[in-house]
Amino acid sequence: MRRLSCLVLASLVGAAGCVGSLEGTGPGGDDDQPPPPPPPPQLITVRVVDGTVPQPGVPVVFQKSDDTLVADTVTDADGLASADMPDGGNITVIRTATEGPTRVFTYVGAQVGDKLELGRPTASGTPMLVNVRLPTALQNANVMTPCGQAQGGPTVALTLTGCPEQTVFYASNGNQSFVKVAPVAPDISFLDEAVADNLTTTMRVLNLPPNTQSTMEGQLSMLGYRIFSTGQRNAANPQNVNYPNLGGVDQTTLVRVTMQQSQQMVSFHRKFLNTQGVDVGPTMLPYIGPPTVDPSGVTWVETPAGAATLSPDFVVARLNVTPAGGLTPYVRSFVAPYSGTQLRFTQLPAAHAAYNAAAGDQVVATPGLVKIQGGYDGVRSTLFKHGSVLDAAPMDTSATLSYAGTTAPTF
Repeated sequence: MRRLSCLVLASLVGAAGCVGSLEGTGPGGDDDQPPPPPPPPQLITVRVVDGTVPQPGVPVVFQKSDDTLVADTVTDADGLASADMPDGGNITVIRTATEGPTRVFTYVGAQVGDKLELGRPTASGTPMLVNVRLPTALQNANVMTPCGQAQGGPTVALTLTGCPEQTVFYASNGNQSFVKVAPVAPDISFLDEAVADNLTTTMRVLNLPPNTQSTMEGQLSMLGYRIFSTGQRNAANPQNVNYPNLGGVDQTTLVRVTMQQSQQMVSFHRKFLNTQGVDVGPTMLPYIGPPTVDPSGVTWVETPAGAATLSPDFVVARLNVTPAGGLTPYVRSFVAPYSGTQLRFTQLPAAHAAYNAAAGDQVVATPGLVKIQGGYDGVRSTLFKHGSVLDAAPMDTSATLSYAGTTAPTF
């Protein structure tokens, strides 16, 4: 409201003067405006799922790029963990196992809004006995699923562990086959399922680099589960191969190119059988020489693969660590933006320092360079859901992984 004070000065100047002041004392005053709301949290979220089963209680460490701790937490009942990280940072997930070594997964350079997903293909659980009735035309076959396999017929007894409610069933006798996604139940009948004879196709690789040794391999998969492989074939000449004649499957042609102590794998992903050949000429990355590793990181030397050598999008690395003093071995995996011929290891806080490589540890490091459609930002969220980084490539694209030696880094 307005409050007006007047001074009558008629005796001095023959006039009246008023002095006014404005005070915000009522509900409409400026001082009564509520403070602005705080900005919404800028989250990075991790979800851990084995098969289709969320995994609670998994340790997740959120750190800034300089390793400053933001949050040290565990996943909730839905397998989720989040932290407010407006500047992004590095995320580490620690997975202990009743069998095998602890696995430690670190995302370097995660960004606000990332929803990072990782997990094993199947969940642990109580084994389930399933009887599969084969089609009349396929009275004896090997029946494969992501959760278990067996051979027999006309009814095959399978012991399945960790299957989701529906899964892939692939059955083959070597010459005939079928594949089907079906609900998991004690008794499953494929009696009326159509069976197809194998087909013959030609595999060929174009523009192989000179002075290299190369192989090619054909693979078929459904819903991420690999159901068939031709095995590695000599890529120097076209090869006739027999493929299962299946619908609804994804085809991958995998080419391995070896030069001295380095190897590259190039994968070509298609929704159909590729009979025209694959061209590795425009897909090659630099070759990597033997790496040098210490507790702070790993370095390597790169050699161009020719005039058309591509620049990597990001780096992967696997460390097989045997700590000094007889402590339990563990495996640590990194994915990180490409920034030259080195990768710095994110140093975990004291509560998890057992998973930082230290002087005296035996460390076998396998770094790899990756080129993939969408780059690091496009595929980061699902990289650790796959056994190989190449499996993260979108359909109808190619991807390249370059590494030292002849054993590729896997997750």
